[in-house]
Amino acid sequence: MKITKTFLCIFAAIVSLVLVACGGKDEDPWTEASVNQTTTGSVKLQALESNLTTLYDTISLSKLLGDNIANNLISTDYQSNGWYIKINGLKSLANGATITLSNLKITINGSAYDLKTWTTSSGTANFETDTPQAGNSLSSFSNAYFTALTTGDKKAKLKIEFTSNVGFAYSSNVTLQLQTTSKYVYRNYTK
Repeated sequence: MKITKTFLCIFAAIVSLVLVACGGKDEDPWTEASVNQTTTGSVKLQALESNLTTLYDTISLSKLLGDNIANNLISTDYQSNGWYIKINGLKSLANGATITLSNLKITINGSAYDLKTWTTSSGTANFETDTPQAGNSLSSFSNAYFTALTTGDKKAKLKIEFTSNVGFAYSSNVTLQLQTTSKYVYRNYTK
């Protein structure tokens, strides 16, 4: 009797293994693909003269690279030398005058970064607008931005705060630009 029960248990286990191995629906076939890509996230800015301006926006990896890469991302190889931040369009708005964005603070997914003062005047100790800015003083900000884009929901939720000495509207085409360069490895599904 014991031998029969043992035999039945072993037989049932073998049948189960065969059914699992041979049966069931095949998964969607995919191959690993990669792309080296430079992306630029852009946020339109506006400001009231001499008042604290607070703006909110979200930059998503799917908007920058498309849903296929963003939704199937396996890994990344961030290249920090391809990164910059730029406030673009203020010099053309200034017409020779000096425009200053004081106390620029950008919060990314809850973590705040003090990006100091930006101005249209060259030769100051501040960051110059309309010129890409990068370097060690901005590395923690760039890493946080890239990490937000490539982990979790793959979105950088931005809160942008500053005070401008000149007011300007969204239609003035002043933008905050965040550029990254990376190798993106993702699952490429074939149908």
